[in-house]
Amino acid sequence: MACIIYKDFPTWAGQPASPGSLARCNRIPAAKGFLGGLRRRGYWVLFLAVVGSGCAYSFRGGALPPEVRTIQIEAFPNEAEVVIPTLSQTFTEAIRQKFITQTPLSLTRSGGDLVLRGRITEYRVAPVAIQGGQQAAQNRLSITIFVECQSTRFPELSWQQSFMNFIDFPATANVGQVQEALIQELAERLAQDIVNKTLSNW
Repeated sequence: MACIIYKDFPTWAGQPASPGSLARCNRIPAAKGFLGGLRRRGYWVLFLAVVGSGCAYSFRGGALPPEVRTIQIEAFPNEAEVVIPTLSQTFTEAIRQKFITQTPLSLTRSGGDLVLRGRITEYRVAPVAIQGGQQAAQNRLSITIFVECQSTRFPELSWQQSFMNFIDFPATANVGQVQEALIQELAERLAQDIVNKTLSNW
């Protein structure tokens, strides 16, 4: 774990150091005694390497303001031409789980500090890697979603963007047999993109 230690330096980049960030770092057992000693001597600690989730949300740039505590994630309907019955639920749940496990935000049914909504706009399977004789060696499953994040209290955190990701798989594979696993993987990837965008937008 790498640290920069500032003696008798109460602020960083003009922002007051957050007692909550040090409290979160205290959840790392090995750091408790160390941080306690630093506090008594008037030191402030900026962690540059984060272990686990200990200090993942402490500073601006890839973080959210501490006042943002809740997020409302609405269902993502499937508006693609291809109808997959479980597609909407799979994506909605993947996005919710990413925010639960990777951010300090709590899910709420209404009145969230952030409101996330969107829709699945494209689901496509197409051949790629054409070999001699025009025979496809692989197929590609690609999924595109449109996402909008809104905040009445914090309009600077609002954004909207389309995300696309894909997976190639052998052309000899039965699409029906591999489809569920591929959709789950793409849902995880796109959910991660949405979390990254939300955090980096601040």
